[in-house]
Amino acid sequence: MATLVTKQDKLNGGIKAWAVTSVSTSGKRARSYIPLGNFATKRDAQREFNRIKDELNRSRVREIHQQQTQHRTSPTLAVAVPEYVASWRKSQGGLDRSKLSLRYIVKRLGHLKLTEVTPPVVEKYTAERLQDYSSNPNGPDGRRTCNLEINTLAAVMTWALKRGIISKHPFKDDAHPIASYHVQVKEKTPTVLTNNEIKLLAEALMDKPHGLTVLLGYLFTGMRKDELTQLTWDMIDINSGTIRFTTPKTGKPRVIPIAPHYQAILLRMKREWPGPKNWLERKPSQMKYVYCDSNGKPFTWNMGHFIPRLAKKLGLRNIHLHALRHTFATRLAPHVSGFELQQALGHSSIRMTQRYVNLGITDTMKLGLEKMTISIGLDSQMVDSRVDDSVLKLPAVQKPLNNGGVDGDRTRDLLRDRQAL
Repeated sequence: MATLVTKQDKLNGGIKAWAVTSVSTSGKRARSYIPLGNFATKRDAQREFNRIKDELNRSRVREIHQQQTQHRTSPTLAVAVPEYVASWRKSQGGLDRSKLSLRYIVKRLGHLKLTEVTPPVVEKYTAERLQDYSSNPNGPDGRRTCNLEINTLAAVMTWALKRGIISKHPFKDDAHPIASYHVQVKEKTPTVLTNNEIKLLAEALMDKPHGLTVLLGYLFTGMRKDELTQLTWDMIDINSGTIRFTTPKTGKPRVIPIAPHYQAILLRMKREWPGPKNWLERKPSQMKYVYCDSNGKPFTWNMGHFIPRLAKKLGLRNIHLHALRHTFATRLAPHVSGFELQQALGHSSIRMTQRYVNLGITDTMKLGLEKMTISIGLDSQMVDSRVDDSVLKLPAVQKPLNNGGVDGDRTRDLLRDRQAL
């Protein structure tokens, strides 16, 4: 219930007064001070307090009653999560990741009601999940996974708040914003394939048309896995050289230019179906999806596992499927604006695109330094007669096409510049 607190106002004279009520903040009891103003005497302050006390008490009683009612009717996380998943319209890839996160959340917190999910509970959950990962030194880095689970749990609470299941969001408290639960993660440098790695992967798939076309599809379009597998012929305009579709992850329209090399591949795929071992004539049932199986259904072959195994077999570094998208973005970055690259990749934020722009700038600067070295014309023999001239050369930088394709290195351009000098 509300009480009166007064204090002498030494600056202006008279009495300062506050009405103090008890409130619940983040699962803990706390005091709330409501200023009543300045008064000549304490009796005047008491008279104003008496006037509003009944209303404050009635409001507090209503708040307590609402909290008790919501707590009684609130479902547990184990009950609410299936309803949340059923209402979520996202891409299959995003849904799979969130389902995995929700599985761990329900395992640990499924017995709690939604109204019982408070900051102390979330902090304890985060600490326990990090402990799970630290107990396995050979396992993956659990910090990113932990952050994903916190974001997924916050999405469940947002869904519950919009439906009136809870009245307060535990992750939207000023004292405990969602960022306060996130574990700091060092940003990884995207894996970008070299020309030699691309060539080795493509040559290994020459006798597997379905694998080769999927590999080149990812490389030349920068599409995500669920975008390429759901690509249909009506999304492709060969004449204008564009692919238009709606991104499953964000639900936003997206346009990708078709690289000349990939355009030639699509023209053949329009006539012939790339089978496991041979190119075959396309059946009428195979005319909907670009990448389909023998029955015309969307292609389900798991390239996510095949590419790493193939790379290991060829003696290459650990290459994952998403590295093809990284390669597309990094090769295209030096030749388009940040906004154009963002649109091509389908990023909702320019922040996601910026890391590719930075990598592209690095490659461009390397080429500039190499040309600068040639233009100065200093002889390496001036430094040490035992040093071969090639020692001072910087690594050749491979030149992407404006449409994201691969055009090899820039050796010919550099030789032409040297001759001009």
